[in-house]
Amino acid sequence: MPFCPQCGTRLQRVRRRTIDKLVSFLVPLNRYRCLSSGCIWEGNIRSGLRSRFVFLYWLLLVLAAMLVGRFITR
Repeated sequence: MPFCPQCGTRLQRVRRRTIDKLVSFLVPLNRYRCLSSGCIWEGNIRSGLRSRFVFLYWLLLVLAAMLVGRFITR
């Protein structure tokens, strides 16, 4: 479980906002809130190992779609 970047307390995972879900298509994110009563931090943190390969995955997907579109229009 991750820790708060401001105070170092454990974080609790919370529901993502719509914009967070959209951004997660490019960069996988989880939304967290600090469990400390004195800290009001809430934000997104990249999620796991998968985040390292997402950019490459989407790049390959776009290139494949471009190639398929090029062959269909011929």
